[in-house]
Amino acid sequence: MKGLVAGIRVLAVLLGILWVAGTMADLLGVLPHSDTTPPLGQRILHAIPLLLVCALLLAPYRFARSGVARWVVGAGLVFVVGWVAFVSIGGVRGYLAGRKSWHVVPSGVVLIALAGSNLWAFQRITREG
Repeated sequence: MKGLVAGIRVLAVLLGILWVAGTMADLLGVLPHSDTTPPLGQRILHAIPLLLVCALLLAPYRFARSGVARWVVGAGLVFVVGWVAFVSIGGVRGYLAGRKSWHVVPSGVVLIALAGSNLWAFQRITREG
């Protein structure tokens, strides 16, 4: 069971690193946009939620054993699962309406599975006893 938890954590940390790199590229104006690159302030406001999600994915969970820290990080991870589900369901709706590629369906399933399994791994790492 420890190997499964460790594997899930490795995938979650890698996803967090990937999202941090993408967010930093967007903040620096490296990523192309459809029309023009938005102003820096707008890019920062857009990046804040994703950077908070990345912080939750990259945090070492073994240090969140106190009651308050466990509740705060756990609530944040529940929010991450909900956010990923919301975005994924929106992608599937876009696919069904013909506005998005079929790739959003398996991507959404993988992201929901990773976010949910990361929440499970957090509970296993920080459980009492």
